[in-house]
Parts: sequence; C-alpha cells; structure tokens
Amino acid sequence: MQWEKVPWATISAGLIVVIAAIVGGVVVIVGESSLNFSDYVDALSKLAVGVGLVAVGRGINKAGKG
Repeated sequence: MQWEKVPWATISAGLIVVIAAIVGGVVVIVGESSLNFSDYVDALSKLAVGVGLVAVGRGINKAGKG
C-alpha cells in the first residue's frame, strides 16, 4: 500500500463527523441541555453536508490536476 495515496483528508473529515455524532448524542441523551433531539439531528445533518461539500470540492480539484 502506498501511504501517500491514502485519502487522509477524507478519513479525517469522516472521523470528525463520527466524533461529533457520538459527543452530540451523549450530550442529548445524558445531559440536560437546551438541545433537543430534533435540533441535534438538524445540526448533525448540516455538519455532514458541509463535510460532504468539502469532499466534493477536493475531488473536483484532484480531477482537474490529473
């Protein structure tokens, strides 16, 4: 395996979404915060869309170079 060809940015972005989902879920379930489940799902979907757009932009950039 060639380590320089591994999509580290994509893996990192995915890990950020997973960590945010876990931490947010724990806060909503365990904590008594002002964030309800509906707001949590809305915020998480916005984060996922943002990360997806970054990934699409990176893909377009890489396709333009190749």
